[in-house]
Amino acid sequence: INVLRDAGSFRYYHRDAEVKNYFYSAKAHNTVSIPTRDQMIKGPNFLWFYWSETKVEVLNESEFVCEAKFPGPDSYRHRRSIQRLDDAYTITDCVTPDQDFQICWRLAPELDWQLSESGLLVGDNGLLHCELQLSGQYDTAELTTAPESLYYGTRDRIPCLLVHQCKGSVTTSISLLPTAGCVSN
Repeated sequence: INVLRDAGSFRYYHRDAEVKNYFYSAKAHNTVSIPTRDQMIKGPNFLWFYWSETKVEVLNESEFVCEAKFPGPDSYRHRRSIQRLDDAYTITDCVTPDQDFQICWRLAPELDWQLSESGLLVGDNGLLHCELQLSGQYDTAELTTAPESLYYGTRDRIPCLLVHQCKGSVTTSISLLPTAGCVSN
C-alpha cells in the first residue's frame, strides 16, 4: 500500500483554473506550503518560474536530508530530514526565515483513518496498521479529504492530514506495522 501519495495531474488543460492550479500546487503533494505563495510560479503551458535550488545529503543508509531554497519575491528555505529505522520513519520539516507553514500528508484511502485529540493519527485495514504522531510547534491538525487523480481525467477524494500554522520545526513520526492478518517477509 502506498501510504503517502501525491495527487497526480488530472488534466494538463482544464478550463477551471482553480482545479488546474490545485494539482500543480504544493498542496497536492506530501510537503510543506506557505499560505502566501506556492513553491514556484506557474508560467504558460509546461513552464515554471523561480525554480527551486535543491540539495540532498545522505548521512548514512537510513538517514538523509533534503533542502530546497525557493527564490523569488518571498524567498524561503525548506529543510526536510528523514530517518528510517526498520518500518518507522521520522520526518522533520523546518522553514526559514521563521514564518507560518502548513504540512499536508496525503493518505492511502485503503486504510480507515482516525485522528485522536492528542494528534495521533491511526490508519488500519486489518492487514496494515499505520500510526502518524506529530510533535513540535503547530496550531491544529485536521483529518479532511483532498482531490486525487490516479488516471488522466479522473478525480476522486482521499484522506488528508493538514497540519496548520506550523512554526519552527515540526516532526512527523510514522510507524508501519503488519497486523495479525498479514504475513511479513
